[in-house]
Amino acid sequence: MSTGEVVVGVDIGTTSTKVLVVGTDGTEVVEHRVATTWTVRSGWSETSAEALVAATLTALDGALAAAAAVLDRTPHVAGVGVCGMGESGVLIGDDGSVRAPVIAWFDPRGTAELAALPVEVRDAYPATTGLPLSPLSTLAKLLWLREHGVRLERGCWLNVPEYVAHRLGAERAGEPSLASRTGLLDQASGLPWRAALDALGVGPDLLPPLVPAGTDLGRAHGDDLPRGLVGAKVVVAGHDHPVASFGAGAWGPEDLFDSCGTAESVLRVVSRPMTGVQRALLVASGLTAGRHVLEDRQVVAGPTRGGIVLRRVLSILGATDSEARDALDTAWVAGARDAGVTVSGAAMTDEEVVVRAVGDGITPADVWSAALAHVSATVGHLVASIDAQVGPRRAVVAAGGWTRMASVRGQKLLALPDVTFSPRQQAGAFGAATFAAWAAAGRRGTAVEFAAGFVPQAEQHPRYHPAPTQGALA
Repeated sequence: MSTGEVVVGVDIGTTSTKVLVVGTDGTEVVEHRVATTWTVRSGWSETSAEALVAATLTALDGALAAAAAVLDRTPHVAGVGVCGMGESGVLIGDDGSVRAPVIAWFDPRGTAELAALPVEVRDAYPATTGLPLSPLSTLAKLLWLREHGVRLERGCWLNVPEYVAHRLGAERAGEPSLASRTGLLDQASGLPWRAALDALGVGPDLLPPLVPAGTDLGRAHGDDLPRGLVGAKVVVAGHDHPVASFGAGAWGPEDLFDSCGTAESVLRVVSRPMTGVQRALLVASGLTAGRHVLEDRQVVAGPTRGGIVLRRVLSILGATDSEARDALDTAWVAGARDAGVTVSGAAMTDEEVVVRAVGDGITPADVWSAALAHVSATVGHLVASIDAQVGPRRAVVAAGGWTRMASVRGQKLLALPDVTFSPRQQAGAFGAATFAAWAAAGRRGTAVEFAAGFVPQAEQHPRYHPAPTQGALA
């Protein structure tokens, strides 16, 4: 790899914050992660802005220290890109003070407040925002905060990756794929939705100006930054799922990306504008529609609980180490059956994972096979719904921790025969690093033109080959 500068990708996730150090030639150097901690009480989950920043700084420090050991020198960081979870964010005042805790995206708060919105707002919500009217959105969280005494006036909402980038040195700015997750963006115009802002009693300045992913927003500075990071260009890469699609090489028009992580999601790149009717129909099918991290693309996303199902089934089977998972892989490749076993729980509306077994002689491999088939069927239903609304897909790329298992890859091929597998185990962090490299190179050309020389396209990824399970999953 190049011995010159490096770039850094940060992916702030629900479970952990991942930092990936990448050479400016695209060679991965080292990854380091730190757990994302939540305070949970009475069904609520939240954290603080300071806790998120502290975890990011710790992960950056660990990654750069490990990179120094690998490179035998202190790396000089040319750029740092930040991506991560949507919906959650930080409400700050004019002076930069934090006004409220960071409510987890999966927190149920705001349900009652959404139900109290004017009927015309509720009816227009899916077609306008591309989202279901649910407490997952930022709108629900802001409604709840206002109802409980938090002042929204003269405030600024920064989604988690935007806030962390701001704390690293970036100016306040929003990014379209993250704004798409708020419920405050009119997808047709790309501007703040007046009706949602009126319901909150605020003006359009609640959201910062939107800039494309990869925009140079300033230089990293601060006494608490790790050595080598000071002076790096700071960019917001965007929402973790489309950033991961970009990082895995599924950035071409009509590409489909299958993100096989803790919460498996499918993302479809759409090169044509979508209508309000299309958005409403997609939402009715359990999908969302919004802005991609690439300026001339839209994205349709279909979340599932597939990774949760697989992890819980492995736990039930006692297959919590690589040796046990390898045994399940071997049995599946040899022809495991799922007769007499059914598994459920992968739909986003499910609240539990259920395994039902009928008859005798059922083996752990049969249970695992049934779990794979259920997750695959759930993903297949979403893909069919996407194709029905926006047309056929082009290429299919899968990436993420679960694709390390041969049985998962094999089941993917049964459902999506044209799938290829990205070598990126941290595609989100890699995508963020790619945007950082683009900024460091002066944003020469478009992001797609830059990515063509930095990120392998879908067609260049490997096909299925049974390999033993390696390392931790998801």
